[in-house]
Amino acid sequence: MTSGFPRGLNVRAAPFVIMVLLVTFLTVTSGPAYSTEKDGQGAVNGETTHTAVTAGILAPHTPINIASDVDFADQGWPGNGTEAAPYVIEGLNITSTEVCINISSVTVRFEIRDCFISSPDTSLNDGIYIDGGDYCSISGCIVQSHLSGFHLNDSLKCKLTGNNARGNSESGFYLYYSGFPTLTNNTATGNSGSGFYLDFCTALCTLAGNNATGNSGNGFYLNHCGSSMLTNNTATGNAIDGFVLYIHGGNVLSDNTANGNAVNGFYLEKWLYGDSTLTDNTATGNSEYGVLLGPNSSGDVIFLNVIGPNGVANARDRGSANKWDDDVSLGNYWSDYNGTGVYPIPGTAGSVDRFPSSIEPSINHPTDMEYEEGSTGHSINWTPSCLHPDRYEVYRNDSLIASSDWDGSDITVSVDGFTAGTYSYTIMVLDVNGYFATDAVIVTVQASTTTGFDPMILLVVAGVGAVIVVIILAIGLRKRKV
Repeated sequence: MTSGFPRGLNVRAAPFVIMVLLVTFLTVTSGPAYSTEKDGQGAVNGETTHTAVTAGILAPHTPINIASDVDFADQGWPGNGTEAAPYVIEGLNITSTEVCINISSVTVRFEIRDCFISSPDTSLNDGIYIDGGDYCSISGCIVQSHLSGFHLNDSLKCKLTGNNARGNSESGFYLYYSGFPTLTNNTATGNSGSGFYLDFCTALCTLAGNNATGNSGNGFYLNHCGSSMLTNNTATGNAIDGFVLYIHGGNVLSDNTANGNAVNGFYLEKWLYGDSTLTDNTATGNSEYGVLLGPNSSGDVIFLNVIGPNGVANARDRGSANKWDDDVSLGNYWSDYNGTGVYPIPGTAGSVDRFPSSIEPSINHPTDMEYEEGSTGHSINWTPSCLHPDRYEVYRNDSLIASSDWDGSDITVSVDGFTAGTYSYTIMVLDVNGYFATDAVIVTVQASTTTGFDPMILLVVAGVGAVIVVIILAIGLRKRKV
């Protein structure tokens, strides 16, 4: 057995081959030293969807402590701290029970991107802690197994985008005295506190496209946060409420979903700063109430929401002067509305939704029809109504003849071309939540009353005619002989 260079390889060429292999290796490994995974959230308001890193090929790093502006340059972080070229901390894997990225008392601009933060044991410290870091940006990071995943204190106008906080012993995202924040497409899963906890953030908080699932506290908890916008966020399977606004006012909640939370879907308590508005939200499958207004809530406006079914009741109003419709013609969609009159809201406030609608789809009933066999131009036109249409099915005498996605528009089915008989056409329209409505139309095809031409008649007529001609000719011949 021999060793050395492969057979056929010139020994003199070995240095060249080694150099080529070395260059190839450096080329392959000179790319970004981290891998990414999709964060599962869709882009909101035209923003590019960020990705959250995995622990993959990130560069290992010890905990980072920055206590002044000069520390960024002294530690060698790229950038110069301006808006055009912020300092950047990027692509790191930091595993420690300490605060893994700790930045305080700075005035320069900085960004933290695509970092994986974890702890080998239960940590009593936050994963990423920012104190006095105005205009900071954190994107594409994962923080797990710490106290709070992301903790911002006294930091104004910060942006958190596409991050993931999971399995932390308190809140996933905790912002304290940090006004005007923007949180977009972040995920908080399985944290022991709330998914998102904004405390005394004063005003103009923007939360869009975030997801809070399976947290042991609330999905979203906003305390003393007025004039805020919550859009397209989802709270599912949290151990308390989906969304809580406490000492609130002037907030707008639209297109949010609270589903399967252990207490309430939306809980609003104590008016401040102005009226809040809930519109186009969905609250289903929560164990107590879909929407609960506490005893100090006043002046809130709730309409065009899909509410129900929920456990105890779909809603409860213990406040005063709250409105459950738009004061003109639009109320909410209720799973238990019987289709008649107003919808009374349980609770001491005595509120009513004056313009309620049913969640379930509805459909008209075209009149049964008859037509004569052989005629054409006959069809059934249904005009269903549905808040969130999904699909429809059409049956003829219990056999499925059409099935398609449905966008809420009219549905027309041709019934031409059948022989005499009776046919039952049944339609079922379904919404995205599985609610459905059906209708049946009877089509009777009558036998034709128009007598068709029988070829045998022509043969008989021709035969008779031929006999007559023969007889006439015979008589003529006889007369000639006479």
